[in-house]
Amino acid sequence: MHRQATDTTCGIAAALQVASKHVPSVKKYADMNAAEAALQQERVHRIASRMGMPWPRSLGTSPWAMTGLLSRATGLKYRRYAWIPGIEDLALSALKRGEDVAFFTGGGTLKVKKPWCFADVIPRHVITASIRGNQIEIFEPAEGRYWTMEWSDFVARSRSCTRERAFGNWQRVLVAVIPEGM
Repeated sequence: MHRQATDTTCGIAAALQVASKHVPSVKKYADMNAAEAALQQERVHRIASRMGMPWPRSLGTSPWAMTGLLSRATGLKYRRYAWIPGIEDLALSALKRGEDVAFFTGGGTLKVKKPWCFADVIPRHVITASIRGNQIEIFEPAEGRYWTMEWSDFVARSRSCTRERAFGNWQRVLVAVIPEGM
């Protein structure tokens, strides 16, 4: 799968990764060369920056635009949630139904140690997850790489002050974009 083309298209690359599984006209995204994929990301980024409240493209993809992009791509109604205790059950339920979940990650810009590291709550990056056997598969668009791990490991890492490559080298999950249950 393609890595993000610019510093601000992680959410777009993640949304296109999900859309390529669901939308016939986007399935070819996975087979595009890097230049074509970058053009597709730019086109979708222009659309996303006009979804919902105004949002400068220089800040990447807003959580509400990601919600809209995933809803359009899958036909499901996605909602965004702060990553607080209890929300992981909603995310796991969606994953077990075979649905994709997006996570906004962040933390690590303040250069402080526990417990103060949890004060850094600005979303900086977007990853997606899907189920793969008994594990989850994470698409991390900065590297264009997939990571596989146990759900319990993901949850533990998601509440950490340690940078995680699977989270785009950010410390933890801050927001989850989850489809509503059936």
